[in-house]
Amino acid sequence: MSETGSYCTNILLGDSKKALISLSVPMMIAMLIMSLYNVVDAIWVSGLGSLALAATGFVAPFYMIIYGIGEGLGMGAGSAIARHIGENNHSDANNAGNHALILTIIVSIISAIVFFLFSDSLFDLIGAGEAAALASDYAVIVCGLGIFTIYSNVIAAVLRSEGDAKRSMYALIAGGILNIFLDPVLIYILGWGIAGAAWATVISVALSSVILYYWTMIKKDTYVRYNLKFFSFKKRISFRYFKGRSSCINRAGIHVDNNVCYRSDSRNCCNCQCSGSVYCRFQSPVRCNVPPYWNRNCSNVN
Repeated sequence: MSETGSYCTNILLGDSKKALISLSVPMMIAMLIMSLYNVVDAIWVSGLGSLALAATGFVAPFYMIIYGIGEGLGMGAGSAIARHIGENNHSDANNAGNHALILTIIVSIISAIVFFLFSDSLFDLIGAGEAAALASDYAVIVCGLGIFTIYSNVIAAVLRSEGDAKRSMYALIAGGILNIFLDPVLIYILGWGIAGAAWATVISVALSSVILYYWTMIKKDTYVRYNLKFFSFKKRISFRYFKGRSSCINRAGIHVDNNVCYRSDSRNCCNCQCSGSVYCRFQSPVRCNVPPYWNRNCSNVN
């Protein structure tokens, strides 16, 4: 095991109060930064008019589903890995991490197919009206390339489960800061409009993903190792990882009222989008939970 991985797991197996503080504070900061992506997009997109802002509102539930899938997979994998660390079972921890990575790839491919092929029909179906074309343009980029969102959420959660909460926070903050600066450049200076907001989000999340990829796949100084030789398929593990799926349903539900609002007035949809985004994003740090990382005697881990 690398020196970094050993140091971080020692945090988990040490004093529980210190571990709680060391893990929860970086986690809350990271979740807040990740939750601000669409808020920042909405702020800059509002300058393009109410129709463009309404379009981001229609995409928000679908993006939250993708974000929630990544969050749910990360929570499931992180909980299992933390327990395996408590059992001093490195091989099962590696297997759990590799299950999470493979599920990330599978879900991302499905998401890409759905939005690349059916985006136009989807927004016509939900009644986006005049905003359908803009919503489709935005969704094809943000949701079609959702692999970066899912991957960064999953790998960051795995790092936290190893006790390496600070590095996961650094990677996510780097992407969040980049998004703030890219939005005005791509939307207004380069004149890409709503597509610029989408590309700003994708590029920024991709930066976080690249940083996490470097640490896990190239530098390889983490506890969990990603390689097919550590992978042994177990059906119960795959299903277990979707235990956090209720997160995406909860978040998406807050935005569903946009569909009804827009049928009467695009301004109403803009209001729903703004209020719903703020509520949904700023509850994230409060909702975050720290699994039982420091439990040295965990048992019954599937």
